[in-house]
Amino acid sequence: MIQQSAISFQSRQTQLKDQINMLEQRAQEINQDIKKKRKTQGGQDRQIKLKTLQNQIDKMKQLNEDLMHLVIDDKKWQKLMMLLDIMYQNLDNPEHEQDINQLINQLYQTKMVQTVWNDKILQPNKLTIEPFDQKAATQQAQLVDQNSAAYKIKMMDFSYNDRPQKNDYYQPPTFKEKLNLNSLLPKYKMLPNSVFSQLSSDTLFYVFYYHKEPTEQLMAARELIKNQWLYNTKHGLWMKKDKHYQYKDEENEKVIKGPFFYFENEGKWQQKKKQDFSFKKKHLIQYEIIQ
Repeated sequence: MIQQSAISFQSRQTQLKDQINMLEQRAQEINQDIKKKRKTQGGQDRQIKLKTLQNQIDKMKQLNEDLMHLVIDDKKWQKLMMLLDIMYQNLDNPEHEQDINQLINQLYQTKMVQTVWNDKILQPNKLTIEPFDQKAATQQAQLVDQNSAAYKIKMMDFSYNDRPQKNDYYQPPTFKEKLNLNSLLPKYKMLPNSVFSQLSSDTLFYVFYYHKEPTEQLMAARELIKNQWLYNTKHGLWMKKDKHYQYKDEENEKVIKGPFFYFENEGKWQQKKKQDFSFKKKHLIQYEIIQ
């Protein structure tokens, strides 16, 4: 088993990105030099070197992506950084390219097996290293002692992958009983509308102001309007015209002016008269509106 390196993953990633940036800068310099010497023999050699350098840069970028899955020895990592520095300074030595390729292959020989349990439990320590071959990893898990913790974790991982999916079972719909609310209502006969026509004005005012049933308030309002009472929505008062006063033609006038009797429900329960009362016709409730 390979132990985890003392150098952190972030430090290695930063070092490798710096080397990639330096090599890309070097490749740009070679490309500019090629444009100047395109027709000469030296220009063709530089194109070969540029292609080789681009291949190495691509390998370094791939290594940077796979770095989090690899467990790398510190000595091999330092050797790789040293070879990249030499390549940056001297591209004419092909031995450095061979050494880098061989070293990269060695780094890819060990790779962590990515599972759900490794990600949640073992990743903080990164101590368990398995071969990259999945078949070999499965065989090794079968050979482990059944009483060991590693074997139990493997079995839990396998059972998690084989867990039932939504398509594997059917959940019947939940039965909900419908309540018949009509059966809960009281079974008594409502009073006929003709009863309200037999009530006095004071009783109708009491029903309108103090009964909480909207239907009874509506019936009381209809009877009051039949008795020539007018309800002013702006002032919230029931009003009645003075029989001895001649009002103007209300069809052409938007504002009604003149003396009116009004019913006071707060304080004194009585009718009062007010001279020179004026209000707009739109504030009156007509009988047709509350039918």
